[in-house]
Amino acid sequence: MQSALPPIVQPVPLVLPGHESVAAAVRAMDRAAASCTIVLNREKVAGIFTERDVVRLLSYQLNLDEFTLEDLMSKDVVALKLCEVKDIFQISQIFKRHRIRHIPVLSDRGRLVGIITPESVRSQIRPEHLLRYIRASEVAISNVIKSSAHETLLTVSRKLVLHRVSCLVVVDDLSQRPIGMVTERDMVRLRSMELNFEVITVRTAMSQPIITASPNDSLWVIHQQMQSHKVRRLPLVKSNGALAGLVTQTQMLELLNPSEIYQVMRQMQATIDRQTADLQQLNRALKATNEELRRLVSIDELTQIQNRRSLNHHLEKEWRRALREQLPIAFILCDVDEFKAYNDTYGHGGGDECLLQVAQTLKRGVTRSHDVVARYGGEEFAILLPETDLAGAKRVARSLLTAINTLALPHEGSHVAPHLTLSLGVVAVPQAQHTTLDAMLSEADRLLYCSKARGRNTYTAGVLGPAIARANPPRVTLPPQDPDPGNGLPAASPEDERFLGEASRGHG
Repeated sequence: MQSALPPIVQPVPLVLPGHESVAAAVRAMDRAAASCTIVLNREKVAGIFTERDVVRLLSYQLNLDEFTLEDLMSKDVVALKLCEVKDIFQISQIFKRHRIRHIPVLSDRGRLVGIITPESVRSQIRPEHLLRYIRASEVAISNVIKSSAHETLLTVSRKLVLHRVSCLVVVDDLSQRPIGMVTERDMVRLRSMELNFEVITVRTAMSQPIITASPNDSLWVIHQQMQSHKVRRLPLVKSNGALAGLVTQTQMLELLNPSEIYQVMRQMQATIDRQTADLQQLNRALKATNEELRRLVSIDELTQIQNRRSLNHHLEKEWRRALREQLPIAFILCDVDEFKAYNDTYGHGGGDECLLQVAQTLKRGVTRSHDVVARYGGEEFAILLPETDLAGAKRVARSLLTAINTLALPHEGSHVAPHLTLSLGVVAVPQAQHTTLDAMLSEADRLLYCSKARGRNTYTAGVLGPAIARANPPRVTLPPQDPDPGNGLPAASPEDERFLGEASRGHG
């Protein structure tokens, strides 16, 4: 049984497999309000994908549906074992050093058990911890009173009085490196020894060897060194060894008085507020981007109706529902008649405008919320009609033909009519369990071909059942055209509807 996690370790908000699409991951992050997702491979951490990655990828204008998390995640994950989660300030340094915001936490066997974020760290910080977040250079005395090793103790004592300081640093004349220190306590000790201050030089009396620190060390490191070496002052040296400043115990004590703590906490709160505002702005941008991604993923750019990818998704979903609930389903495949001649006559710009108007006309002609109108490819369009029998599908086909003929887009290159026309293949499936989705699509394509052969500007309808699904019959001789009372256009005769299933719900 796993022991309780430290307070700084939070549960992982989102875990996804590497084969998940980036677009799906973005949606999942939005739903979970998660700033990242951990990517696992065989229960091991394989990568991490964050909000920052999302924004970066969007700036490249990539199609996120074409990539998986495995393609774009950060694979060099900085992680900690649970047994290493001890020092909250060491963790803060890891965030700073690697410029990251998430640290996965692993068990001894390498399995993901939680995550550490800046928010979980901040929730555990207490005022006495401030020393660990402040660098020595931020509080050090920069105008350090210095002395040469050749000066007398008398000269040193006068400097201490003149500058009202409790110590001075002895530096090498050439390199300015600190080589010792003289304090008020040293002066008292030397005076008790009755030494001649006018004669004795600093080199003889200074405290050495000297303990130093780096300006980049935290005050917590300085505090530990002071305790370890039992000193109250620590010179800071640059990388070349030259004196950079001085930190005293008094400064550190002043830093921890209530008024100073309040000021530092206000500064930290201001930083937190700025970061929170930035994060909220990023979340708003992510949400807006996510909505735009949803739209772009499913909409055809030219016609502004559903694209083929979206249609395939709806086809699979509705086919499964038809199987599960034993519902009828229908599908209509449409093709613009003699579209190449239209392009040749009106140019590709005119052809694009034609496709847009046809698509929007078809969209307006289908009114149920769960029906789908999509661009199938090129000048072909498709209409998916769940819970629809043959009679309902035929009513929709007749309505669409009427709408396109009413639109009356001029088509001087057509041999069918002086205006643009469509040909349709209409297939209804009373019982999905007796056939397949691919068979339905193939039958719609075959019936569309029949409409083309019949002279175009019409539809040919059929029912797909067991007999058709089991065989792949050759194309049949087309039946004679019967008048259609709905719109005056030729339509399929009953003989072409070769298999009729049980009665099912019609199209409203």
